Amino acid sequence: MKQKIWVYSLSLITLTLFTWSMVRGESDLHRHVGSEELAPPKSVTVADGDTLTIRSVGADLSYDITEINAKAGTQFTLEYANESNMPHNVVFVNSEADINPVGIAALQALETEYIPMNMEESMFGWTELARPGETVYLTITVPEPGTYPYICTYPGHFTMMQGRLHSK
Repeated sequence: MKQKIWVYSLSLITLTLFTWSMVRGESDLHRHVGSEELAPPKSVTVADGDTLTIRSVGADLSYDITEINAKAGTQFTLEYANESNMPHNVVFVNSEADINPVGIAALQALETEYIPMNMEESMFGWTELARPGETVYLTITVPEPGTYPYICTYPGHFTMMQGRLHSK
């Protein structure tokens, strides 16, 4: 009986403290998880020859830049700085319809660091896998006008780690 009362009391104290922290705005439920917060996702425009740095921070499954605007036929270098605590990459796919097939195929692509080479016709550029603290590079030629998604193909990340390249 004493054990039940102790468990009940502990539960009540925990609930009270949690509620108090929510009222005071001290809960981490509405903050980014990780060592530092990402700025809100943003859009950038790149010109021919530019270098664009994209980052991921902490445990967030997101890129800090989610919209890239560029002119068709130009080239830019993508510098991906992984300031996260898990591996990531950046893979450009040809269409929205390619996101799921490429992401799912990547689950079986351990030998190529989660780049599904059997889906190469659905991709037009990718970085190496960047482990925490690493920076990787990709020079890309912007394809014909349209919208091209980019995703992380590390297992399970493609559903959340996404952005769009808008070619004009």
